[in-house]
Amino acid sequence: MRLFIVALSLAVVPVAAARGQSAADRRSAAEVRALFEEFNAAWERRDRDFVAGFYSPDSTGVYFFERRQLVGWAQVDSLYRTMFRSAARGKVNSRFEVLDVGAAGNLAWLAANFRLEVVEPAGDTTVDEGRQTVVFERRAGRWRVVHRHTSFQAPPGPQRRVPLHTGAGPLWSPADDTTGGPAARTIRQLRVASNEAIARHDTAGIAASFAPNVVVVSSISSVTVGRDANARAFAALFAERPDVVFRRTPEVVAVEPKWAMAAERGNWTGRWTAPDGVVSIGGSYFAKWRERDGSWRIESETFVPERCTGSRYCDEVPR
Repeated sequence: MRLFIVALSLAVVPVAAARGQSAADRRSAAEVRALFEEFNAAWERRDRDFVAGFYSPDSTGVYFFERRQLVGWAQVDSLYRTMFRSAARGKVNSRFEVLDVGAAGNLAWLAANFRLEVVEPAGDTTVDEGRQTVVFERRAGRWRVVHRHTSFQAPPGPQRRVPLHTGAGPLWSPADDTTGGPAARTIRQLRVASNEAIARHDTAGIAASFAPNVVVVSSISSVTVGRDANARAFAALFAERPDVVFRRTPEVVAVEPKWAMAAERGNWTGRWTAPDGVVSIGGSYFAKWRERDGSWRIESETFVPERCTGSRYCDEVPR
């Protein structure tokens, strides 16, 4: 399982480009960020072919996985094969905050804090947290990882579920984001189920997380009211964009137990193929949950776009 955790240190989705870069370098940083989004999805489906294209094929690259020092793609490939076999047993929830992402010419870099929760079929959860740095080189128009270094911070106990913190002091905030207890855990699990339903284009599965009166404000500010209407909207979207995938990653789930309500805040990403390129989009979101008759359901969701690359779609201003 430790090997499983180590590999997932790459499953981080960057959220901001470094300041002071040229327009070309900012575009490169956005490309690297989008590549990480793809890698995250590829890791979850255990896609070795994608990983093989993610890393440099060189035999001399050096990669540090905690206490492991690997040299060249062959050793990295061997490690990933082992980790993918281990990963098949459980589900993974990734938490992250990017500290820096940027580019200069044909080189790019990313540094981030991360936390990873591995949920076994029996429900046992393993948590690891740490920092990582990844270096990319653009070769023949394609970004490849040429070096990475990952290190873990030992938790004080078997599990820690706390919000991320990138200011001065400890790596993680001492505040606990699961003060709602089982309710917060349930909401996170429901979000995982919603992401999985979107990935397989299962409109019934998506609608299962909605309250009958749900209100959804999309990234282009369209407003859809009602569970059935939102299910129809997803069905139309899947028909128009056959390969579209959206992912919502909660950072904080705060529960008010007396009123049986909860706030979920996090990051979202989307990806699909347009006629002129692959759209990569993402930003922040907020969801309001409410418990009725023993079940938590989403009463409202709002998605705010913060980045968009890859197609003329990104230049179209919503009216």
